[in-house]
Amino acid sequence: MRKCAYVVAVLALLCVFVRAEAAEQNPQREVAGTSVGLEVGTAIGAAAINVVYAPLRLVFTSIMAGVGGTIGWLNGGDTLSAHAIWDNTDGPPFITPDILERHGHRRRHAQRQERRNARHTEHSQAPQSAALR
Repeated sequence: MRKCAYVVAVLALLCVFVRAEAAEQNPQREVAGTSVGLEVGTAIGAAAINVVYAPLRLVFTSIMAGVGGTIGWLNGGDTLSAHAIWDNTDGPPFITPDILERHGHRRRHAQRQERRNARHTEHSQAPQSAALR
């Protein structure tokens, strides 16, 4: 039971500190072929994550609504103060398979870009031959 409480606490902290991103709005984006196994895995993964994420998200959003309202009221009705708190609750109420796939795609893209940059710096730092000088 204690391990479950630790897992829930860690996931709650992740919900607080990880901000969700909006979906890409590019209809021209090419869709790569996906395997059935990948689709099933991401669907099951999203459902498993939502068992914990959705209730925590609901509690967090409800608390932040009250905190934002209180902060706005204590600052003399300053809506900018309230919105500074409320902006932390933006994002999807559920984790979808599309969100998981985009996160994995971005990580793979970043790794490829790092390898390209490393190759570029290796080539630019290579000694030039005497004929090219």
